[in-house]
Amino acid sequence: MITNDRFYRELPEEYRGWIEESCEELLPFSREKSDVINSEDDLAAAGMEVVRLSDEVFNQISAIEEEKVWPMIRAEVGDELTDALLAAVDCAKAKYGYEG
Repeated sequence: MITNDRFYRELPEEYRGWIEESCEELLPFSREKSDVINSEDDLAAAGMEVVRLSDEVFNQISAIEEEKVWPMIRAEVGDELTDALLAAVDCAKAKYGYEG
């Protein structure tokens, strides 16, 4: 689940409990579905439009990511969570053969 943290924290405790309970209940189903649709071909077959970026645009985005996005995330959540996220990204890249 993705939501605005401030919005979520402002919800009554009872509502947050319902949301958390629902998320826990749906997690196995969500994981099962994500395992079924996990490749570019599968996503395209399911109706997703695959957009290929030129190397120039990809490199521009990568530069912004390194210069601005990761430092912003690191400042917001700290080194430990940022490093864990980056490690998870590296793991996913290796698992799915991403070489970029």
